[in-house]
Amino acid sequence: MNRSTDARGAQLLHESPPARWSRASGAVWRSSLDQVIVSVPGSDELLVLTGTAADLWHALAESTTVDALSRRMADAFDGSADTIAADLTAALQDLATQGAVSATP
Repeated sequence: MNRSTDARGAQLLHESPPARWSRASGAVWRSSLDQVIVSVPGSDELLVLTGTAADLWHALAESTTVDALSRRMADAFDGSADTIAADLTAALQDLATQGAVSATP
């Protein structure tokens, strides 16, 4: 949430727009039958994504929000969007720490 003040000095709270997640611009990747291999700039390590992590990578072909991703994956995997959203948030943060994805407001 963002804070601002009105003309009288009262504090106002504003909902921040949800972050939009996307693949890191410098990430190079290859997809095989059941995995995605990602090389990120500045790292000698390759990331090997399998299962739903590979599905997540493919879903990030276009910038999107956790909410949109969780609904999409809930439909694909017949799961709870709320549970999937929590898992996606953790996965996206992990991929961001490794430099593979980024979030913009």
